[in-house]
Amino acid sequence: MCPPREAGHEQLPGRSDLLLTSLAEPRRRDLDAALRSMAAEGGVELTVRGGSMEPGLAGGARVRVRRSRRPLPGDVVVVRSGERLLVHRLLGAAPRKGAWRLLTRGDAAPRPDPWVDAGDVIGVVDMACPLLVRLRSLAAFGGFVVRAARRRAGG
Repeated sequence: MCPPREAGHEQLPGRSDLLLTSLAEPRRRDLDAALRSMAAEGGVELTVRGGSMEPGLAGGARVRVRRSRRPLPGDVVVVRSGERLLVHRLLGAAPRKGAWRLLTRGDAAPRPDPWVDAGDVIGVVDMACPLLVRLRSLAAFGGFVVRAARRRAGG
């Protein structure tokens, strides 16, 4: 976990289901850019809210988010999804509609989240990801892709 914040530094509120309905689109873009900048410069501390990542990340857990050039399956990422910031595990990525799209899911969630653009990644949570977790994430992604292909084929 992250060390307590230092004196003189504000902790930015973050949550797995943070609603930003009061911010206009330009303000959300500014906030996202600021978070990305801080994540790139040593990280930003966020507080997880909600139970979608339990038991690994309980509600109230503080995490450090760092910018990553290319998150890997199994990494816990912070992504913009509509008006929310999600702290969820990356299952995989695929080219869709001319751009890379990511599939994420909360560890406690039964289904993946809707696809998000790779550009919506704010950063990666600074925590170890064991090989077994990476393999499970890839397996879940593969299963999702196979089921989606079967549904499209009508079977």
